[in-house]
Amino acid sequence: IRRYKESRRSHPLAPDGRITVGLKKERKILDSIRPFVDYIIDTTNMKTSQLKAYLCQKFSQLEEKKQGIAVSVVSFGFKYGIPLDADMVWDVRFLPNPYYNPEFRHKTGRVPQVNEYINSFEVTEQFLSTMFSTMDFLLPNYEKEGKSQFVVAVGCTGGMHRSVAMAEALYNHVQTLGYRATIEHRDMFKNNVEEDCNPREVTAAEIK
Repeated sequence: IRRYKESRRSHPLAPDGRITVGLKKERKILDSIRPFVDYIIDTTNMKTSQLKAYLCQKFSQLEEKKQGIAVSVVSFGFKYGIPLDADMVWDVRFLPNPYYNPEFRHKTGRVPQVNEYINSFEVTEQFLSTMFSTMDFLLPNYEKEGKSQFVVAVGCTGGMHRSVAMAEALYNHVQTLGYRATIEHRDMFKNNVEEDCNPREVTAAEIK
């Protein structure tokens, strides 16, 4: 009952009724197979990570390669809204903005000249050091807790220059740590881009 109330979901067997009604129906259905089961797991006081570990210990027949936490890096523009599924948001609007340079205005943070411009400032170097050290600390601890996916969003005003460059840097750093990683530039195409800057296709080798 507590879990349904915390998640604010109705029981599927009592969508318009009380949670207790759905639970009684559920138990009645499961009573027919209860005498034939090999394991009955009481998850009342279990965290999801504990349940996952228990199931792997009991039922994993092959020693599989540890997959670890998967990291999704997303760049975005604040004027289009923060990604709703983000676990962490980095605001990089304090970095020098290439938009005010006519040469860079219509090029993205993935263009080498723009990327070099953003990274040429000391404040950018300091920020990357801070962001990398934070991720170095957080990821193994989240992984230890049993978290399987972590979404990191990096935002600037329009999602075209600074956020793109910093997201690319973070994506590369996460990969060097040995984690599975993907990258998406959500709002890059919502701006007036002169050249073809299609989102990078992540290969199977990159996500292993």
